[in-house]
Parts: sequence; C-alpha cells; structure tokens
Amino acid sequence: VDDPNPLFGLHAATTRGDLGGKPAGFGAGETLRPGEALRAFTRGVARAAGLAGFGRIVVGAPADFSVFDLDLSLQGAGAAAADILRARALFTYVDGKRIDRR
Repeated sequence: VDDPNPLFGLHAATTRGDLGGKPAGFGAGETLRPGEALRAFTRGVARAAGLAGFGRIVVGAPADFSVFDLDLSLQGAGAAAADILRARALFTYVDGKRIDRR
C-alpha cells in the first residue's frame, strides 16, 4: 500500500526511485517529466474518474487544490525532480474556500 501523499507519487513518477534515492529497478525508462506527472495526478485522475470539469483551475470550476512553495511542474525553475519531496503546502482550498495554512 502506498502512502497517500501526492508528493511521494509525483517523486516516484519522475524518478522511478524510492524515497531514499534507490532506483526501483524496473520501469526506469518510463519516467515522466514533472509537468507530465502533475497533469497525471490532477487532470488525468479526474478524467479517469469521469469528472471532466475537475483537475484544473478555471473560472466557474469546483476548486479543491493546494498551493505549494515550489512550482511542482518545475518548468524553468532549474530544480531537479528530487526537489519535489522538499515542497511544502502553503494553503489548501476546498470548494474554493481556504481551509488550511502552513
């Protein structure tokens, strides 16, 4: 059973290694770029569940999301995929209302 922390899943998808940095030994050629992994964990999950309007932030859509201190897509950030594990949630929103703070 995997830990439900999505950061662990994003890390595994982008490194194909465990939390200690040890390669999984299988699927090494199946790594995803961080942006691809983030889409898989958001829009991809919603689409697989038949929730077409979910998994992205757009005006008028249901809003359940967290804001992190790191760009998890790592687009142009110069960070390595392993940095995903250092990300910390700053805020969490459910149904468009902030419910949690760092």
